[in-house]
Amino acid sequence: MITLEELKKLRFYDAAIQAAQERKADLINKASGLSRGLSGMPHGAAHVDKMADYMVKLERVESDLSKQILEMIELENRVRAEIEQLPDQQATIMHYRYLAVNWRKGRRLTWHEVARKTHYDESWCKKIHAAALRRLCRS
Repeated sequence: MITLEELKKLRFYDAAIQAAQERKADLINKASGLSRGLSGMPHGAAHVDKMADYMVKLERVESDLSKQILEMIELENRVRAEIEQLPDQQATIMHYRYLAVNWRKGRRLTWHEVARKTHYDESWCKKIHAAALRRLCRS
């Protein structure tokens, strides 16, 4: 059984992962800026301490990122298994809404995109979605 909260969480995992990836890239940029200044000449401990701080932060961000990705994959697999139990029309709508990704925009599909992919009206997609939610969340 999956909950509505889990479905909502799945829709927004992409944004959380993207934000973590941006934090990681920022830390790498900052650390590489410091490393350019390491010439072998004495700079004092502060320079080395900053580099160590960036490396510790980077390790934490990478660890958190790995955890988020694993959680997302596990949740996607659970959702996919539940969606496969639905009637075809409901399964199609739920797949596009929660599992399909618009790779150019780096996010899950909007209702407009779901409607376009299924050749249904947006309001009809939402009605099918509501029926699928009732079925998924009661089982």
